[in-house]
Amino acid sequence: MSRKDVAVIPIHRPSRLEISTFFTQGIFMSIPMAIYFEKYFYTHLTQVAPWLPIPEVMAVALAPFVEEFAKVFPLFQRHGETARTIVLLGFITGLGFGFAEFLIYVFQYGAPVGDRILQIFDHASYSLISSYGLVARRFVPFFLLAVGLHAFFNLLVGYGNFLVVVAVASAGIAILLAWNLYNRAQETLFV
Repeated sequence: MSRKDVAVIPIHRPSRLEISTFFTQGIFMSIPMAIYFEKYFYTHLTQVAPWLPIPEVMAVALAPFVEEFAKVFPLFQRHGETARTIVLLGFITGLGFGFAEFLIYVFQYGAPVGDRILQIFDHASYSLISSYGLVARRFVPFFLLAVGLHAFFNLLVGYGNFLVVVAVASAGIAILLAWNLYNRAQETLFV
């Protein structure tokens, strides 16, 4: 192989401004994307299958797929980063998404702050799990794991006070798994 057949991609370390951009992408890109597609599916489901309990189906079956994809979408065009940086940027995007969703639920729908605060970190953890799948080149299984954890949490929270304790435990598992995956992500170039 000659020298002109080799491309050198320098490792890019995002600045604080770039990192904060991913937080804002979680708010201004991922949230609108999720709202659009959730509204689209909601409208079509009510027309095609009006007998279904649509809000429950949305919360457990559709919203986790849409939201998890919307949160990792900004990462698909990154290059020159380390695997650990991609995973961190996924976490930051999920944090922005979770923060925006927190504000929406608390100020628009009147949800109690205590009920929503854990979801900020849950969203960040789910995004980190999907991001790890991206850098491990096994996106689909890790994406489905994040979707499953998200759906399980939504299912449990929807059933009232008794299962909230189990939902909090579920969220704790997601957060611990995300921490473990972050530590497994290497400082090697992700191309």
